[in-house]
Amino acid sequence: IEQVRRAVGKGLNVQQTDDGRFLISGQAAVRPLEVEIVDHIPIDAKAFEKAYGRKPTDEEKRRGASGVYLDGKIQISVHGDQFTIDHEFTHALIEAGVISYADARAILRSAGVDTRKVKRSNIRDYEEQIAAHIEDVRMDRAKPRTLAGRVIQKVLDFIDGLVNLVHRTARGVVRDID
Repeated sequence: IEQVRRAVGKGLNVQQTDDGRFLISGQAAVRPLEVEIVDHIPIDAKAFEKAYGRKPTDEEKRRGASGVYLDGKIQISVHGDQFTIDHEFTHALIEAGVISYADARAILRSAGVDTRKVKRSNIRDYEEQIAAHIEDVRMDRAKPRTLAGRVIQKVLDFIDGLVNLVHRTARGVVRDID
């Protein structure tokens, strides 16, 4: 339950049901979300190819997906972790409109995507890249750091906070989600 709480951030209520599912509610959730831990999630080959630009390997098909989000329900396989929850929760935030168009463009720009091609009408085509990049940024922020590393991170966060006053950045979006 603590991993789920860390993944969804502050301001949301997380409860575990008797059958092991997690229910997430609160103002930022827009609608209640359900998180379920499962043994295996089959890979949707079409969605995989769209997200990664290639077909899944036999090994990836055998292992299955780490997580999936659909219609207010997040499923995490036993291979998933806190960052898988981050990734799938991002899909819920995009669907709910919590991540704005400007936020999405900032994330995609940070991920190296040519944002000239990104339009309001096709933003959902980039959803997997947005979720993957937020997952990567949160993984990087969670890495253990020395005292000097933590001080440098605080300075970078402060500078990024100032930059975000006039220009949205991916780090600013992730900090807001936190």
